[in-house]
Amino acid sequence: MAKMVPYRSDRNRKLGFRRARQEKTGDHQLNLFQQNQARQRSIQPHQKGRHFAAGLEHDGINDDLAASHYKQAIEHQECIADAHCNLGIMYARAGQTAKAVDSFSKALCEDPRHLEGHFNLGNMYFDMGNHKLAASHYEIASEIDDSLPDVQFNLALALLDLKENQSAKKALTRYLDLCPQTERKVAERLLLLLSLEK
Repeated sequence: MAKMVPYRSDRNRKLGFRRARQEKTGDHQLNLFQQNQARQRSIQPHQKGRHFAAGLEHDGINDDLAASHYKQAIEHQECIADAHCNLGIMYARAGQTAKAVDSFSKALCEDPRHLEGHFNLGNMYFDMGNHKLAASHYEIASEIDDSLPDVQFNLALALLDLKENQSAKKALTRYLDLCPQTERKVAERLLLLLSLEK
């Protein structure tokens, strides 16, 4: 019989989940249908994304209502990957590991380059002690957008646990390049310790 691994958050070490937000279309892909947007708005005013937006509005305040809106968004084909991702965060917060992993995986099935899906799935695997899979998802997230300090920091932690110190040094150095001065202390200490190792 397989051993059940309960979800336990390792928040003392790594940085937490990233909620998906609808307004990222311009960052990672070209909008080839820009001229048709005005026509779509006149046909369906305020329809597109309304369930997802309502889910975001209630997320963290009334999780039952937020989950209901995210599920409606999926049913209505609105922001499907983002809705699965945010449902995954809610399941993780509730300690429902299998449902969380399933939701993040569904987000990636919908959009294989879903940044938050990879980052959050990496967090789940990290918390379950599977640092190899965690590092893989953090690396993919870094390939999608290498300007996010949280990704670099968590990648460094996973690589440290895998004893891949040189790669961890690179990720920590990248993190220090990206993060604000006030958040550098832990990373600087880790980098110093790595530098002292031979």
